[in-house]
Amino acid sequence: MLEHTTLWGFDYFVIDNQGSTACCAAYPIGANFNIFNPTYQTFADPLASVFTPNSDFNQEWYGLYFQDQIKFPFNVYGNVGVRYDNASGTQYMTSGESVNTNDNHVSPRGGLLWRPINWLSVYGNYSQNFGPSNNQFNSPGQQILPPTLADEWELGAKTEFFEGRLSATFAYFDLTKNNIAVSDPNNPTLQIASGEQESRGYEFEVAGEILPGWKMISAYTILDYAKINVGFNGGVDDDTGNRLYNAPRNYGSLWNTYEFQDAVFRGLKFGGGIIASSQSQGTNDNTFQLPGYVTLNLMTSYNLNVKGKNLTFQLNANNLLDKTYYSGTNTGSMIGVATPRFFMGSIKLEF
Repeated sequence: MLEHTTLWGFDYFVIDNQGSTACCAAYPIGANFNIFNPTYQTFADPLASVFTPNSDFNQEWYGLYFQDQIKFPFNVYGNVGVRYDNASGTQYMTSGESVNTNDNHVSPRGGLLWRPINWLSVYGNYSQNFGPSNNQFNSPGQQILPPTLADEWELGAKTEFFEGRLSATFAYFDLTKNNIAVSDPNNPTLQIASGEQESRGYEFEVAGEILPGWKMISAYTILDYAKINVGFNGGVDDDTGNRLYNAPRNYGSLWNTYEFQDAVFRGLKFGGGIIASSQSQGTNDNTFQLPGYVTLNLMTSYNLNVKGKNLTFQLNANNLLDKTYYSGTNTGSMIGVATPRFFMGSIKLEF
């Protein structure tokens, strides 16, 4: 006998963007720029203003979806679903012209999970995703970018030990995206479509309570394959075969907390952990690299009961060693410098 749990849904959102944006590159577009030994432009461009008018942009996007979760005999579970998206957008240029898009797509998904024994589950699933056309960085007369489509396959296993106090997961994934919007190498203020990008790798995660009060969670991702299978030719060398930008081969984190169990210090908790990343490419042309990094984070909190309500005081210290590192790049005109050392306090009352 099969058991069904169905889900129907509808979502809708609107984007309305108006205003001006800061402009002006720190160096002439097309010039070589060394992020480790930068040479900045020392004079103001008389043709550029501090703020450049940014064309208005709006988009409406709605989706309909259906999902059916099925319980089969022998501890086998299935999931099938489908989603319909419709997205329309308009970019109003400062010249009075406009660029319009209208996209719709049907995205299927499905998966199976088998639990042969209580502490082990194995699964596989497939899903398709949709992203509407991006007309915000195009000009009248330029070809409108096609919608972005993605296909993802995933295989994995989940385990539990010691009556659920320790869990571990392993997954292999293969994600392929088509028509990704990237900066035009001839004009970074505009975008063009990269044909096909694919990433394949493994994810590991272990979480649990090692000893009473001592909890740990660790995660590690190996992204061995992250390449452009089909690139573009925008007047420069084709980037087919290059590694994707912002895609380190190794990325992981480790976090531990200890909460005192004795009556004297009960409610007091300490924690600490690291986040680590290997080197990543700065552009799809692989012209420069963002270096790897390791950051250290600490926290402490104290929880007490006030008239039946939980009151928690917490202090976090992120990037404690004040490591200078780069959080990512948009491949065109920006490299993000990550947040330096900072402290944050909070008070939370639960009632």
